[in-house]
Amino acid sequence: MKCSSLRNIGIVSSTNRAVAALAIVLVICLGGRAALAEEDPGPCYPVPAGPGASCMDDVTTCDLLNGCTANDVLLVVYNIFGTCDGGTNHGMPCVVGNSPACDSGGGTCVSDLISCTEGEEVTLTLQAEMVAQASERYDVGIYIALDGGDALTGDCFRDFLDVTPLEPGTTGDCTPVCSTSGTDCFKDDDCPIGETCDFGYDPNSGAGPYYDGECTEDPPDLCGDLEQGVHTYLNLPEITIVCQDDDGNGFLDLGTSTSWDNGTSDGSEGKPSCMNEEDTIPNTTAKCRCEPIQVGEVKHIWCGNNIIEPAEGETCDGTDLGTTACTSCRAPGDPDECTCCGDGIVQPVEQCETDTDCAFVSPFSRCTDDCTCHTCGNNIIEPEEGETCDGTDLGTTACTSCRAPNTTDHCTCCGDGIVQADSGEECDPLYDPFCDDNCDQTGACCHGTTGVCDDYILPGDCVGDQDDWYKGTPCSAIICLQHTGACCHGTTGICDDNV
Repeated sequence: MKCSSLRNIGIVSSTNRAVAALAIVLVICLGGRAALAEEDPGPCYPVPAGPGASCMDDVTTCDLLNGCTANDVLLVVYNIFGTCDGGTNHGMPCVVGNSPACDSGGGTCVSDLISCTEGEEVTLTLQAEMVAQASERYDVGIYIALDGGDALTGDCFRDFLDVTPLEPGTTGDCTPVCSTSGTDCFKDDDCPIGETCDFGYDPNSGAGPYYDGECTEDPPDLCGDLEQGVHTYLNLPEITIVCQDDDGNGFLDLGTSTSWDNGTSDGSEGKPSCMNEEDTIPNTTAKCRCEPIQVGEVKHIWCGNNIIEPAEGETCDGTDLGTTACTSCRAPGDPDECTCCGDGIVQPVEQCETDTDCAFVSPFSRCTDDCTCHTCGNNIIEPEEGETCDGTDLGTTACTSCRAPNTTDHCTCCGDGIVQADSGEECDPLYDPFCDDNCDQTGACCHGTTGVCDDYILPGDCVGDQDDWYKGTPCSAIICLQHTGACCHGTTGICDDNV
């Protein structure tokens, strides 16, 4: 409930304004709700609910607005229903965190709902666990926000502890006894081992019968109560809620308001009987509690809703890449989910976003498209980075050595089949028979003594079969054309120009 002004508390005359001012109840806003400072707040009464009215403030009228900060009753947690996996009770329905049958049979109660994404609608079946801390409390009701709210206003689901009344009869109907010893009891745990509490209540079943602390004072009362310190469970029907994490602990929460009476009813006009959930309202403005309640161990996830939440560390989300230079966003569940390579932030799974970030490797290292630093010199050939060799690893090349890191065309070599022009290569001998071991093409030359070519012949310099254009080919097999370098003359077999 949001902070609101006080309702009219009477007409104040000008002569009594100072006195009236002292009578105004102090209202302190805590987390958007009103916390009441008076010790004896006024009573609350149910009001006819209008269309769609289902939350506590919508169905309650009080002298003052609900404070809902008392801790007489705590709703501890919502356990989630699942299925028993393994063991003798495999396949049976169970409650995660409260399934003695599944656990004792050697199985594990597993829920289908492991996680949900912020704002997602999820349908689930829950069990509420509650306990009275301050003496016993009566006519307990719960309000669950279905719209992601606080359950004070908006759209809520309501439930209560339904009591099956004892048949009226002889004295002692309201005092159950242990099956053998006849000792007074409320529940089986109150009896000696091996005995049961006849007509007692069962706080663990999730379906009752529930404690009836008003059995003697108000036999017709149908709303269950809480015995002090006894954890009591209530199975809820299937509901659809909005995924949210109100307290920021990483788990699904449900906005919940819990109401109770701190005194018994007797069926009178001043203390009317509670007959159904519509009667489960706080009997004073302080007898309720409003807070987010965790749903089992269901993880709450921000990433995956296609909405960028910068406060959660997201730089992208799904198809929304925002203002980044990214081409895709890391998926939910991945390391550094909802971030991307190109968002300008070096994430833990990245080495870099820019070349400057790679200075720790070497001054010549660069940042690749996958935000890793390209590293020549690790003896691992990385073809995607243009490497044809690396250190001592020459791969499948015809090279005898690899260019060192931080040199021009580092991690390439003469003989890798690629002409590295920046390194001064004119050709590459892996696929070019007219290229020497230094990746040079210097022209044809005929040695005058042997009468054979001592270098490769450039195509176009001489006319003849290309198969003859190899080093060592007899000059007589080649008809030379005009060339600026040395040329072999087919008639004389000697050089007719200087080399």
